[in-house]
Amino acid sequence: MGDDLDPSVEENENGSPERFLSARRLVLSLGAGVIGGAAVAVLGVADVSLLVGWILATGTVLTWVWWLSWPQGPGDTKLLAEAEGDARSTDAVMLLASVASLVIVADTQIRCAGRRDALSVTAVILAVSAVVLSWALANTVFAFRYARLSYEDADGGIDF
Repeated sequence: MGDDLDPSVEENENGSPERFLSARRLVLSLGAGVIGGAAVAVLGVADVSLLVGWILATGTVLTWVWWLSWPQGPGDTKLLAEAEGDARSTDAVMLLASVASLVIVADTQIRCAGRRDALSVTAVILAVSAVVLSWALANTVFAFRYARLSYEDADGGIDF
């Protein structure tokens, strides 16, 4: 670990801080979502399994990223923003997944339309949760993007 960096921040093999929105975190979070969604499908509630998987994946990545980033001071934030570098590919994947989740929400609502049972109520609650988490993920991606832009120039500001 670097002397300047908070001990909660992981380093990569080069000794520099690891990106918050890294492919590794994305894959592990998606794995949690796949396992959770598959478990729900195996339990016989396939209509909401995709929503549950998305909620678990998004909740995992958001919790992980904000747990690590929130306590950082200005110096550590600068180091981490610089480590993020040009993260367009991971950012794009997360943003596209957020948009795709809206298709999952629509599909689930169509499947449960016209039903008046506990599953349809659960589907509505899960749909709202999925939309909120997708919104939070998109805003997280942009928050880190603006942090990178803020530290890009020597004067430390963003020129709008």
